[in-house]
Amino acid sequence: MKKSLVVLIAFTLTAIMSTSCVSVKDVLTSAISGAASGAVTSSASGATSTAGTGSSAVDFQPSDILASYNNATKMDSSYAVARILTAATSATKNQAEALFVYDGQKAWVNYTINSRKATKADMQVGSMMFYNNNLANNTETSVDNYRKATWYLGYITSTEELFKGFVEISGSNFYVDYLRVPTDPVK
Repeated sequence: MKKSLVVLIAFTLTAIMSTSCVSVKDVLTSAISGAASGAVTSSASGATSTAGTGSSAVDFQPSDILASYNNATKMDSSYAVARILTAATSATKNQAEALFVYDGQKAWVNYTINSRKATKADMQVGSMMFYNNNLANNTETSVDNYRKATWYLGYITSTEELFKGFVEISGSNFYVDYLRVPTDPVK
């Protein structure tokens, strides 16, 4: 039984790594944390996620960053989860080369912003947040939807429903657990 399990894990890791740009470290970290908290599932595309759609399981991977994919200002840009391939320098005209998670395409981007999941302590009128329009009024999503979404910057305009777990940004209610706080300066 143990030998079959080891063979199954080795086969699964090989399949995941050969069909995606996931590193061994990412796969092992996800598998270990998933095994500690419950079942880990693996799709044919190679994405690994924790079973269920609870908000605590939904997050970015450690190397994920939000990168702009249009030429608007930093505040008006649309952002997507990416991994940085080439850091922005004066030689690259302050652009970074990014690999986008949602489509696997490489692109040179104007802005990259680190972020973290928001907490209720971050919820104050005027606080800047990353939000995903597809998650307005939603309390359920998958890790895949969370990481492959389009993100926008906005300001909290109301905390009247914070006791329900929601705040208002740009006229819509957003579940606090799915908001992100920029950890890099946004000017």
